[in-house]
Amino acid sequence: MARVQLSPLGQIAQECLIELGQSRSGVIVDSFVIMPNHIHVLLIIDNSEATPIDLHRVVRYLKSSITKKAGESLFQPRFFDHIIRDEFDYENHRNYIESNPENWETDELR
Repeated sequence: MARVQLSPLGQIAQECLIELGQSRSGVIVDSFVIMPNHIHVLLIIDNSEATPIDLHRVVRYLKSSITKKAGESLFQPRFFDHIIRDEFDYENHRNYIESNPENWETDELR
């Protein structure tokens, strides 16, 4: 599997993703990859608690944490999400995330 050499900003993003999984009850950071110009994250959200977890708030929290540590805004206002429907869908998205560095050379947003 190809690895991405993280820039200082990439290292900040990685720290914040790890902290997100450790600090937010009901949010598990299942897998992620930090690319030079984007991030892919697979989150597991446990909404069995009394207060449901809002994905938009979790993403806003993550973007805010990275922005504060980086000292500058790095993100577009929106993000793309997808609800995993079954095991097949989960495996497809997890494999996509894990193989994303191998496809960097042909990435259209590169």
